[in-house]
Amino acid sequence: MPHTYSNKLSQVLDDAIHSIDGDYVSFKSLIDSLGLRSYGILFLLLILPNAIPIAGIIGISAISALFILIFSTQMAVEMNHPWLPKFIAKKELKKTILLRSLKIVKPFLIKIEPYIKPRWLIISHPLVLQFVGWVIAALCLVMLLPIPFSIVGPALAIFLISIGILEKDGLVIVLGICLGVIYSYLLFWLMAEAIIKVFNIFS
Repeated sequence: MPHTYSNKLSQVLDDAIHSIDGDYVSFKSLIDSLGLRSYGILFLLLILPNAIPIAGIIGISAISALFILIFSTQMAVEMNHPWLPKFIAKKELKKTILLRSLKIVKPFLIKIEPYIKPRWLIISHPLVLQFVGWVIAALCLVMLLPIPFSIVGPALAIFLISIGILEKDGLVIVLGICLGVIYSYLLFWLMAEAIIKVFNIFS
């Protein structure tokens, strides 16, 4: 039976992005506009441009992965709020990138949000979330690798994990972790096979 929320996830993201003044937003302003409510919504906003292969914004994958790596590590060591050094906090992101990403992903969110609900609450325990933080950090490292197909899979996994964290849905968090682990395993297996074949050709 679908579950209905008064605070829709799509609306929370919409409000957060539209609350940003100007055409550019610094990472400090982005964090401030979220009110430091949770790591989940921050991960979600930063991963949006990478979870969907949108032409013209794929180049920001390394930047957003780096920031998520920093924040996920902070979550893993149980820091209460995201923090950035000043020289990084001043870096800016185009508001239009977030708006375009939201426009594409919003129909998907609207379809799934009636089925997202607090469950498997043990996954939302602080100790478990520390482990989840390390998982997200590992997925960011995969995204930063200069190899083909290293972005979309881990980004989709982080996207699901972020939704799960934000909505305290342990099932969605577990699904995101499974997706990330399986995708990363297959990616490295295919790369290893390719390297072995190339080595055999020249040996």
